[in-house]
Amino acid sequence: MELPESENIGKAINDAMQATAAKNDDLRDVLPKTYNRLDNLVLFNLLKNSVYSARAKKKAPLLC
Repeated sequence: MELPESENIGKAINDAMQATAAKNDDLRDVLPKTYNRLDNLVLFNLLKNSVYSARAKKKAPLLC
C-alpha cells in the first residue's frame, strides 16, 4: 500500500475491505470496518511488520 504519510490509513483499509466485500458476497458484513479507529502509526507499523514477515517467510528455507 502506498499512501502519503498524511493519508488516513484506517479509511484506506476500510475502503479496501468494502471493495473486497462488494466482489465477494461471502465476505459481506463479515470483514471489519473499524480500522479508522486505530492510530495511523499503529496501522503503519502493523502493515510494515506483516509485509516484512511475509517477505522473510518467502526467503526462509523449508525444513522437512
